[in-house]
Amino acid sequence: MRTRMIAATAALLLASASVALAQGQPAQGQAAQPTATTAPSGWTGTFDVGFRGNSIDGDEARFERYRDMRNGANVNFQFGRQTDRWALEVGARNVGYRDGSYFATYRNNRLKVNLLFDQLPLNYGYYTRTPWMIAEGETVTMTLPDDLQARAQANYQLECPATRRRLRTARSTPPPRTRSTCGRGATRSASASPTS
Repeated sequence: MRTRMIAATAALLLASASVALAQGQPAQGQAAQPTATTAPSGWTGTFDVGFRGNSIDGDEARFERYRDMRNGANVNFQFGRQTDRWALEVGARNVGYRDGSYFATYRNNRLKVNLLFDQLPLNYGYYTRTPWMIAEGETVTMTLPDDLQARAQANYQLECPATRRRLRTARSTPPPRTRSTCGRGATRSASASPTS
């Protein structure tokens, strides 16, 4: 059955192609007239306007990982003009969205210029949480709550081992009180309190 369907489709395509070629040929006795080909002198192109709407269940940021799929108008256009001496083409895709793309191309006998501005968003998550408290004003201040800051400082150890051997021993036996220098002038002291 499948072989018959493929053979019938191929025969139909070949028959339609031969009819299409026969329509383009002049009748017997008529001479073929030469046609002059000239480049179009006016502007040509497309302009698309539409609306897109989405309903997403689940992780919206993962759905929009490298694109912007917000609801709203969608505008795409591409216009160009070509003469015997030069050609110009301009266009845009997803105008006004975070994944928009804008381009322009100009070329003549001596010069070719391509301009491209292409945006690519990277969405990790829309509903992520942070332990930082953000206070906005003339300057933005980010602070940790006191209890989180105390826990972080109690368990914090800063050490810059110079060799692999020191790195292995630093991992296995943390000192109860350290004062280490990492680099020139950077000093940090930390104390570890025993927990029971």
